[in-house]
Amino acid sequence: DASYKLSGWAGDFALVMDIQDLGRAEVHLLRIEERLPAIIKRQRALTDEASFAADDMLPNEVMALSRLWLFGLYESMRTYKSAVKGNARAWTPFVGLNRVLNVVRAPLAKHAVAGRAMEHTPGLLVQPDTGRVGWNVFDPQTNTYRQVFRIALADELLSATSTLLGA
Repeated sequence: DASYKLSGWAGDFALVMDIQDLGRAEVHLLRIEERLPAIIKRQRALTDEASFAADDMLPNEVMALSRLWLFGLYESMRTYKSAVKGNARAWTPFVGLNRVLNVVRAPLAKHAVAGRAMEHTPGLLVQPDTGRVGWNVFDPQTNTYRQVFRIALADELLSATSTLLGA
């Protein structure tokens, strides 16, 4: 299991549990996201708010859970970075992921752009055709807005871990 190998680099078994818990949450989020396109289509067709079904709150729930998932990933990467400090080989595959996490996490947690005295609340995104969720955030390095989807962060984590482990 890659999470055990990753913790070997960091020497932190608690990190194994954190990464595995993120994986478990990701599976749940992906299942919900699969249902979102049909829910969104139905909601757009409704003319009477009283017609909303019980699962019409799923878009809000998946956004809330995705935000918490992102905070968990940020803290796991912060822990890993601290544990491998000075070991460029162990950290280099995660530099890009860490940069994106910093761009997204600060506005979600603090309603401000990281490193700037600039208020910012990211726009919430749901792709109607896939149900994937994310955020429209201001990137202070490029001075532009960018869309960041949770699934892309999960994929980047897997890719960086594979690169590190030579898989």
